[in-house]
Amino acid sequence: MNNISMDILKKQVLVLLIMVFAVAVPLAYGETTPADQPAKSRWEFVTVLYFWGPSVSGDMTVKGIPAHVDIPLSDILKALNFTGQVHLEAWKDRWGLFLDTVYVNLSADADARSIAGSADVGFQMWTVEFGGLYRFAKWPLGKDEKNALTLEALAGGRYWNLFASLDLAIPLTHTFVDASGRKEWIDPFVGARMRLDLSNRFSMSLRGDVGGFDVGSKFTYNAVGLVGYNISPVVSVWLGYRVLGLNYESGSGFNKFKFDGTLYGPITGIVFRF
Repeated sequence: MNNISMDILKKQVLVLLIMVFAVAVPLAYGETTPADQPAKSRWEFVTVLYFWGPSVSGDMTVKGIPAHVDIPLSDILKALNFTGQVHLEAWKDRWGLFLDTVYVNLSADADARSIAGSADVGFQMWTVEFGGLYRFAKWPLGKDEKNALTLEALAGGRYWNLFASLDLAIPLTHTFVDASGRKEWIDPFVGARMRLDLSNRFSMSLRGDVGGFDVGSKFTYNAVGLVGYNISPVVSVWLGYRVLGLNYESGSGFNKFKFDGTLYGPITGIVFRF
């Protein structure tokens, strides 16, 4: 088994461990929390296990070799090797903490910009978001206080780990080029989230944030829109759409690594509240 295969296997195992941990810890904690403890002094936990298989469109450069990648939604199931996502939140009163991890592994065809030909591209993205939330406004909708419009501010950091590979067959010369590179960095970001509880069953949520600011990436943006259905007070399901944009560049010449593109597509998940 080569190093790349081992690296993929390690990430898959880590994603599965995080999923198990995400469900087990809130359950264990919930068993030790007195039922009659005042709600305002109790910690509240949210665990989300979700699936996001994004399309990819953008320009990348690996070892100084530029290429254009365009994986439409219609081809995503064929291009997707593995994906796994977990989101965690912990709340007390108006303050909250969050942790979100995403792993996506894709492989597809690309157009090589430096030669008149095509390339096989491999793309792996590992991100970990961490930060804090503050619930600064909540307006009830009607007599039932559970139906409300809630606004939250958020700020934190996003760890990126990108691996890209290009396999090129240069026309006429019958030369094959195998180029790969990995980069990791952390971006700060700020944003906001709105939740609209329409009834005891249906909810809507919108989140947006921007980051990078030349600290790591030149610029990043993230937008998520969701519609939820509450199966019970503890379990709900969500369906929506996510767009994640990135403009990152480092090095020059043969050491140049660049990704300037967008990942986008439908997202679905199951939510547990404790």
